[in-house]
Amino acid sequence: MNTLSQRICAALDALPKLELHCHIEGTLRPATLVELAGRNGVRLPTTDLTELYRYDSLDGFLSVFWLGQETLSRPDDWERLAYESVLDGTAHGVVYRESFFSPARHLAAGQRLDDIVAALDAGLTAGEVETGVRYQLIGDIDRAFGRVAAEQFVGELAALRRAGVRLRRCRLGMVIRRGRGIPATRGRAARDQSLRASRPDR
Repeated sequence: MNTLSQRICAALDALPKLELHCHIEGTLRPATLVELAGRNGVRLPTTDLTELYRYDSLDGFLSVFWLGQETLSRPDDWERLAYESVLDGTAHGVVYRESFFSPARHLAAGQRLDDIVAALDAGLTAGEVETGVRYQLIGDIDRAFGRVAAEQFVGELAALRRAGVRLRRCRLGMVIRRGRGIPATRGRAARDQSLRASRPDR
């Protein structure tokens, strides 16, 4: 990258930005993905990051997205994801972000929603304290897992609220400011083999 390009990139990074639609799993650092995959026993097609992130279609991109999701096996994985997401967004000028999180495959695999939400909140809070930016969460319902899973997800969030669990960031809805509607992932990744393998029978 020449000097002029570097100056243009620096100027663009310095501009304050509001990001209103960001899937937090998609912000997973490539190096973190490789590290978590090794620790959590997830096989990667390659550890060459240049090749791993090489794609030429939406399906190719989504295969990497779902692969990153698959590496999130423990609460501290989610916390690290959230914390690094804040730092990386801030480095590119983000001052406010609304982040979707899509836990359907993780809940189907036995992870607990309260653990996931608490870990994400902890990571975002640590990042906010360090950077001064503000982040919110939107619970994303993946239609590939069906209506029953969607209803269970909403019910579990409601139960956490009734139990007094602190969910100050977590909202359901297409528009976080009003909290109405339920988003549904339309991605073709439902046809990806790794997703089919993790999807419960309906």
